[in-house]
Amino acid sequence: MSDDAVFWDHSLAIYRRPGFSQAAIALQDRRGVDVNILLLALWRAATGAGALGEATLAKADATVLPWRGQVTERLRAARNAIKAGIAGAPPDQAEALRKDIVGGEIEAERIAHAMLAAVPFAPAPSADGIGAAARSFAAYARFVGFAPGSADQADFRTLLAACFPDAKSSDLDRALAQV
Repeated sequence: MSDDAVFWDHSLAIYRRPGFSQAAIALQDRRGVDVNILLLALWRAATGAGALGEATLAKADATVLPWRGQVTERLRAARNAIKAGIAGAPPDQAEALRKDIVGGEIEAERIAHAMLAAVPFAPAPSADGIGAAARSFAAYARFVGFAPGSADQADFRTLLAACFPDAKSSDLDRALAQV
């Protein structure tokens, strides 16, 4: 199986775990993070590939930035506009279109995953996956330009718990101390 398929499958599995999607979307909405890049950092940490530094995160962001801006965000905006309701639009037809857009948005995210999986990353093996994920999150926060507050840390803890379901609470707390 190709790296992009393995990455996509891993992302789908953790995205479906309790609380993950809400926490990831909260970070996206509140801080402007790219959920696909968060998923990349978690995948690499979970597979022992290590943490992503700011330079690597910048390379990943530059890779998907045009796609995100020209495709994914436009699909999301259209979906949200329809969900909010547009005067005069027939509700049944608008809802059918919104569902089609959801499918297109998911496909756009899969394509972003393939783009990210193709970026060459310098190996930085780490047996401490939770710690590597926390270091990646801290580096991504610096790259995006925010200092993680308590709500960000709570959301990131949810992401960690979903990605590392067998982790002890103390391990999650130790990782969060690095953020």
